[in-house]
Amino acid sequence: MAKVVVSELVTNVLRHTGSTTTRVRLVQADKGTVVEVFDSSDVLPVAGSAELLSEDGRGLAMLGALVKEWGAQPLGGGGKAVWALLPEGPA
Repeated sequence: MAKVVVSELVTNVLRHTGSTTTRVRLVQADKGTVVEVFDSSDVLPVAGSAELLSEDGRGLAMLGALVKEWGAQPLGGGGKAVWALLPEGPA
């Protein structure tokens, strides 16, 4: 599960942000395992609705179906963190 979540979040950085840096961190929190992806772009992700035959626009909807919750927050020095709380079980 963690591999799919990391893949989706990093792919979003590469395809949509123009960020020159990306960092991935997994954290064991009280609520469970959290995947965090940091990048240098200030643009926050927005879940869209894809056209039926579109090849993109479904990633964040898929992410939402796989994880307990996800979100994004700007970082004080610029950039952002996008995070996802994994469901219980092996990461």
